[in-house]
Amino acid sequence: MRYFLYFQTLFLQLLLLSLVVVVTATGQLPMGDREIGLSISTAENERFDSTFIHALGTGASSFHLFFKWNEIETTPQTYNNAYLTAANTFFPLFHTKVSLVLVPVNAFHKEVPADLQNVTFDDTLMIRRFKQLLDYVFSQIPYVELKALTIG
Repeated sequence: MRYFLYFQTLFLQLLLLSLVVVVTATGQLPMGDREIGLSISTAENERFDSTFIHALGTGASSFHLFFKWNEIETTPQTYNNAYLTAANTFFPLFHTKVSLVLVPVNAFHKEVPADLQNVTFDDTLMIRRFKQLLDYVFSQIPYVELKALTIG
């Protein structure tokens, strides 16, 4: 067993060394069709735009936006979220894509409006209201290029 671990370690070291030699010899590979997507937030006393500019410097071309349902529909059928409006202006200016995450449940906690807390997810009321939420969200971001929509 000891010899096996020795040879396994030696093999991994040789593999890593060969990768270093290949990358050093060929330089950085072209980006091709690959994309870098980031989730960013601002540090204390820093603005989003300066954080975003730093993120663009990494080669990022898409960014994740995360919203809980009850952050958008704050009271029953009342929708408001300034970040969606800002995203519609901001991201298209930099030709970046957005991966949008809408969260009706976060781990084991429902993130729905208060009047839906005791309604099951397969109930027609819940489904209808979520479709209305989607309609609102998409009406706020007509110029945003979506890379992905994640619900969950």
